[in-house]
Amino acid sequence: MKIKKISYPFLTIFILLLQQTNSHAQIKDVVWSKSMNHPCYKGLSISVLNMGWSKEVEAYLWGVRIKNNYNTTVSFRYLLSVGDEKKDATKYYYDAAYKLKPGDTISNGGNVFTAIIFKTSSADWKVMVGEVCFDGMRCGGADDCYADCDEARGKPNQLCGLSETISPNAPVNRIEPSEVSGTQTGPKKEEDETPDIGETSNWIRDDKKVEIVMGKTEKGIYWKEKSNKEYLFFEKLPSGAYRYESGKNFYILQFTSATKLGFAENGTVANYYTLAPEKEEGDASSKVRSGLWADGGAKAKITIKEDGLIFHSINSVDDGSPVYKKISETEYRRNDPDGVHYCSFVLQEDEKLYQKCYDGT
Repeated sequence: MKIKKISYPFLTIFILLLQQTNSHAQIKDVVWSKSMNHPCYKGLSISVLNMGWSKEVEAYLWGVRIKNNYNTTVSFRYLLSVGDEKKDATKYYYDAAYKLKPGDTISNGGNVFTAIIFKTSSADWKVMVGEVCFDGMRCGGADDCYADCDEARGKPNQLCGLSETISPNAPVNRIEPSEVSGTQTGPKKEEDETPDIGETSNWIRDDKKVEIVMGKTEKGIYWKEKSNKEYLFFEKLPSGAYRYESGKNFYILQFTSATKLGFAENGTVANYYTLAPEKEEGDASSKVRSGLWADGGAKAKITIKEDGLIFHSINSVDDGSPVYKKISETEYRRNDPDGVHYCSFVLQEDEKLYQKCYDGT
């Protein structure tokens, strides 16, 4: 007894497909393209199915089906390509339709479990058809005898191979595969990556009962209670406030200062939140605290660690959150590559942090 070995990649893909929890939703709203008659073999009508992106397989899933509208049984080979993938049919194996009876349809990849897999996101498709052989005709052989393009709609055109035992006297030129093509869009790829919510900060409701995690970006604010997993997105308004809508209700966030903001529900202020002080981390001996520092309109986040001070400008162009080495409990210094110039942050007696730079003069 012979046992056929199945390659691991095939098993992996098949198992992943079986594990899809959203497979029914994935094909619920997709439909087969409108059937197109092959321009050469006009008795074959072809349609494709674009099921879109599968995050489990990490590929795009397609299907193809071909119906025999001839009045006779036909066999042929075919190959679906998408975009530039599998465009060169000579490098890929064709699928085969063997003795497809009049009115019957062959379907390949009609659902997520049998789909044809492509890496390209292109919606452009092409189906190559070749080695067409009609019932009762001898095909192949030394003379490579196959049907040529129809002379009339749905009428077979195979001049050679009419006998099962006698080859044509004259050699027959090989009939090259020919194509039908089109465009079929699939479902939009769902982005399930975590959104870029910007740098986060914690805010405490004034009654001390709720803590909020907030991420602020140019387009708006991501907002959630600390115990929740999902963020709500408040869109930035021209007025400078931020708005979120849910059904007939709407909610507004409005900053009253750098460390205070109001939360309004349907136009009425419901609560106020205060920026939570950042926990001290790293060097406990430092007199410079971690947190937000401001000078007029300029704001920066300073983080104190054991190896130094990290400076991150918030509302102006920074130079990559540089690290300043600790010189003392009140001073941190960063040397330029030339070894001569340097800048320091120094905490003065007035509890203000001053930046001083030495230019060598």
